[in-house]
Amino acid sequence: MNQGRPIYSISAVARMLNVPVATLRTWEDRYGQVVPTRNASGHRLFTRSEVEELRFIREQMSGGASVADAHR
Repeated sequence: MNQGRPIYSISAVARMLNVPVATLRTWEDRYGQVVPTRNASGHRLFTRSEVEELRFIREQMSGGASVADAHR
């Protein structure tokens, strides 16, 4: 599968990672590590690799890392 094609909406990513949509928006605004592309309507679309990066961050936090450390 194409890792770079933006196909996942923010709500789909939130469900996959079991985090609120607002959390994903905050991570984007505050840390800027994962910045999804936007479609013509301005909705965020995430690639598979971006989802995996966010999954890694969430797992680091579940393991006790702070949000800032997980994003580094």
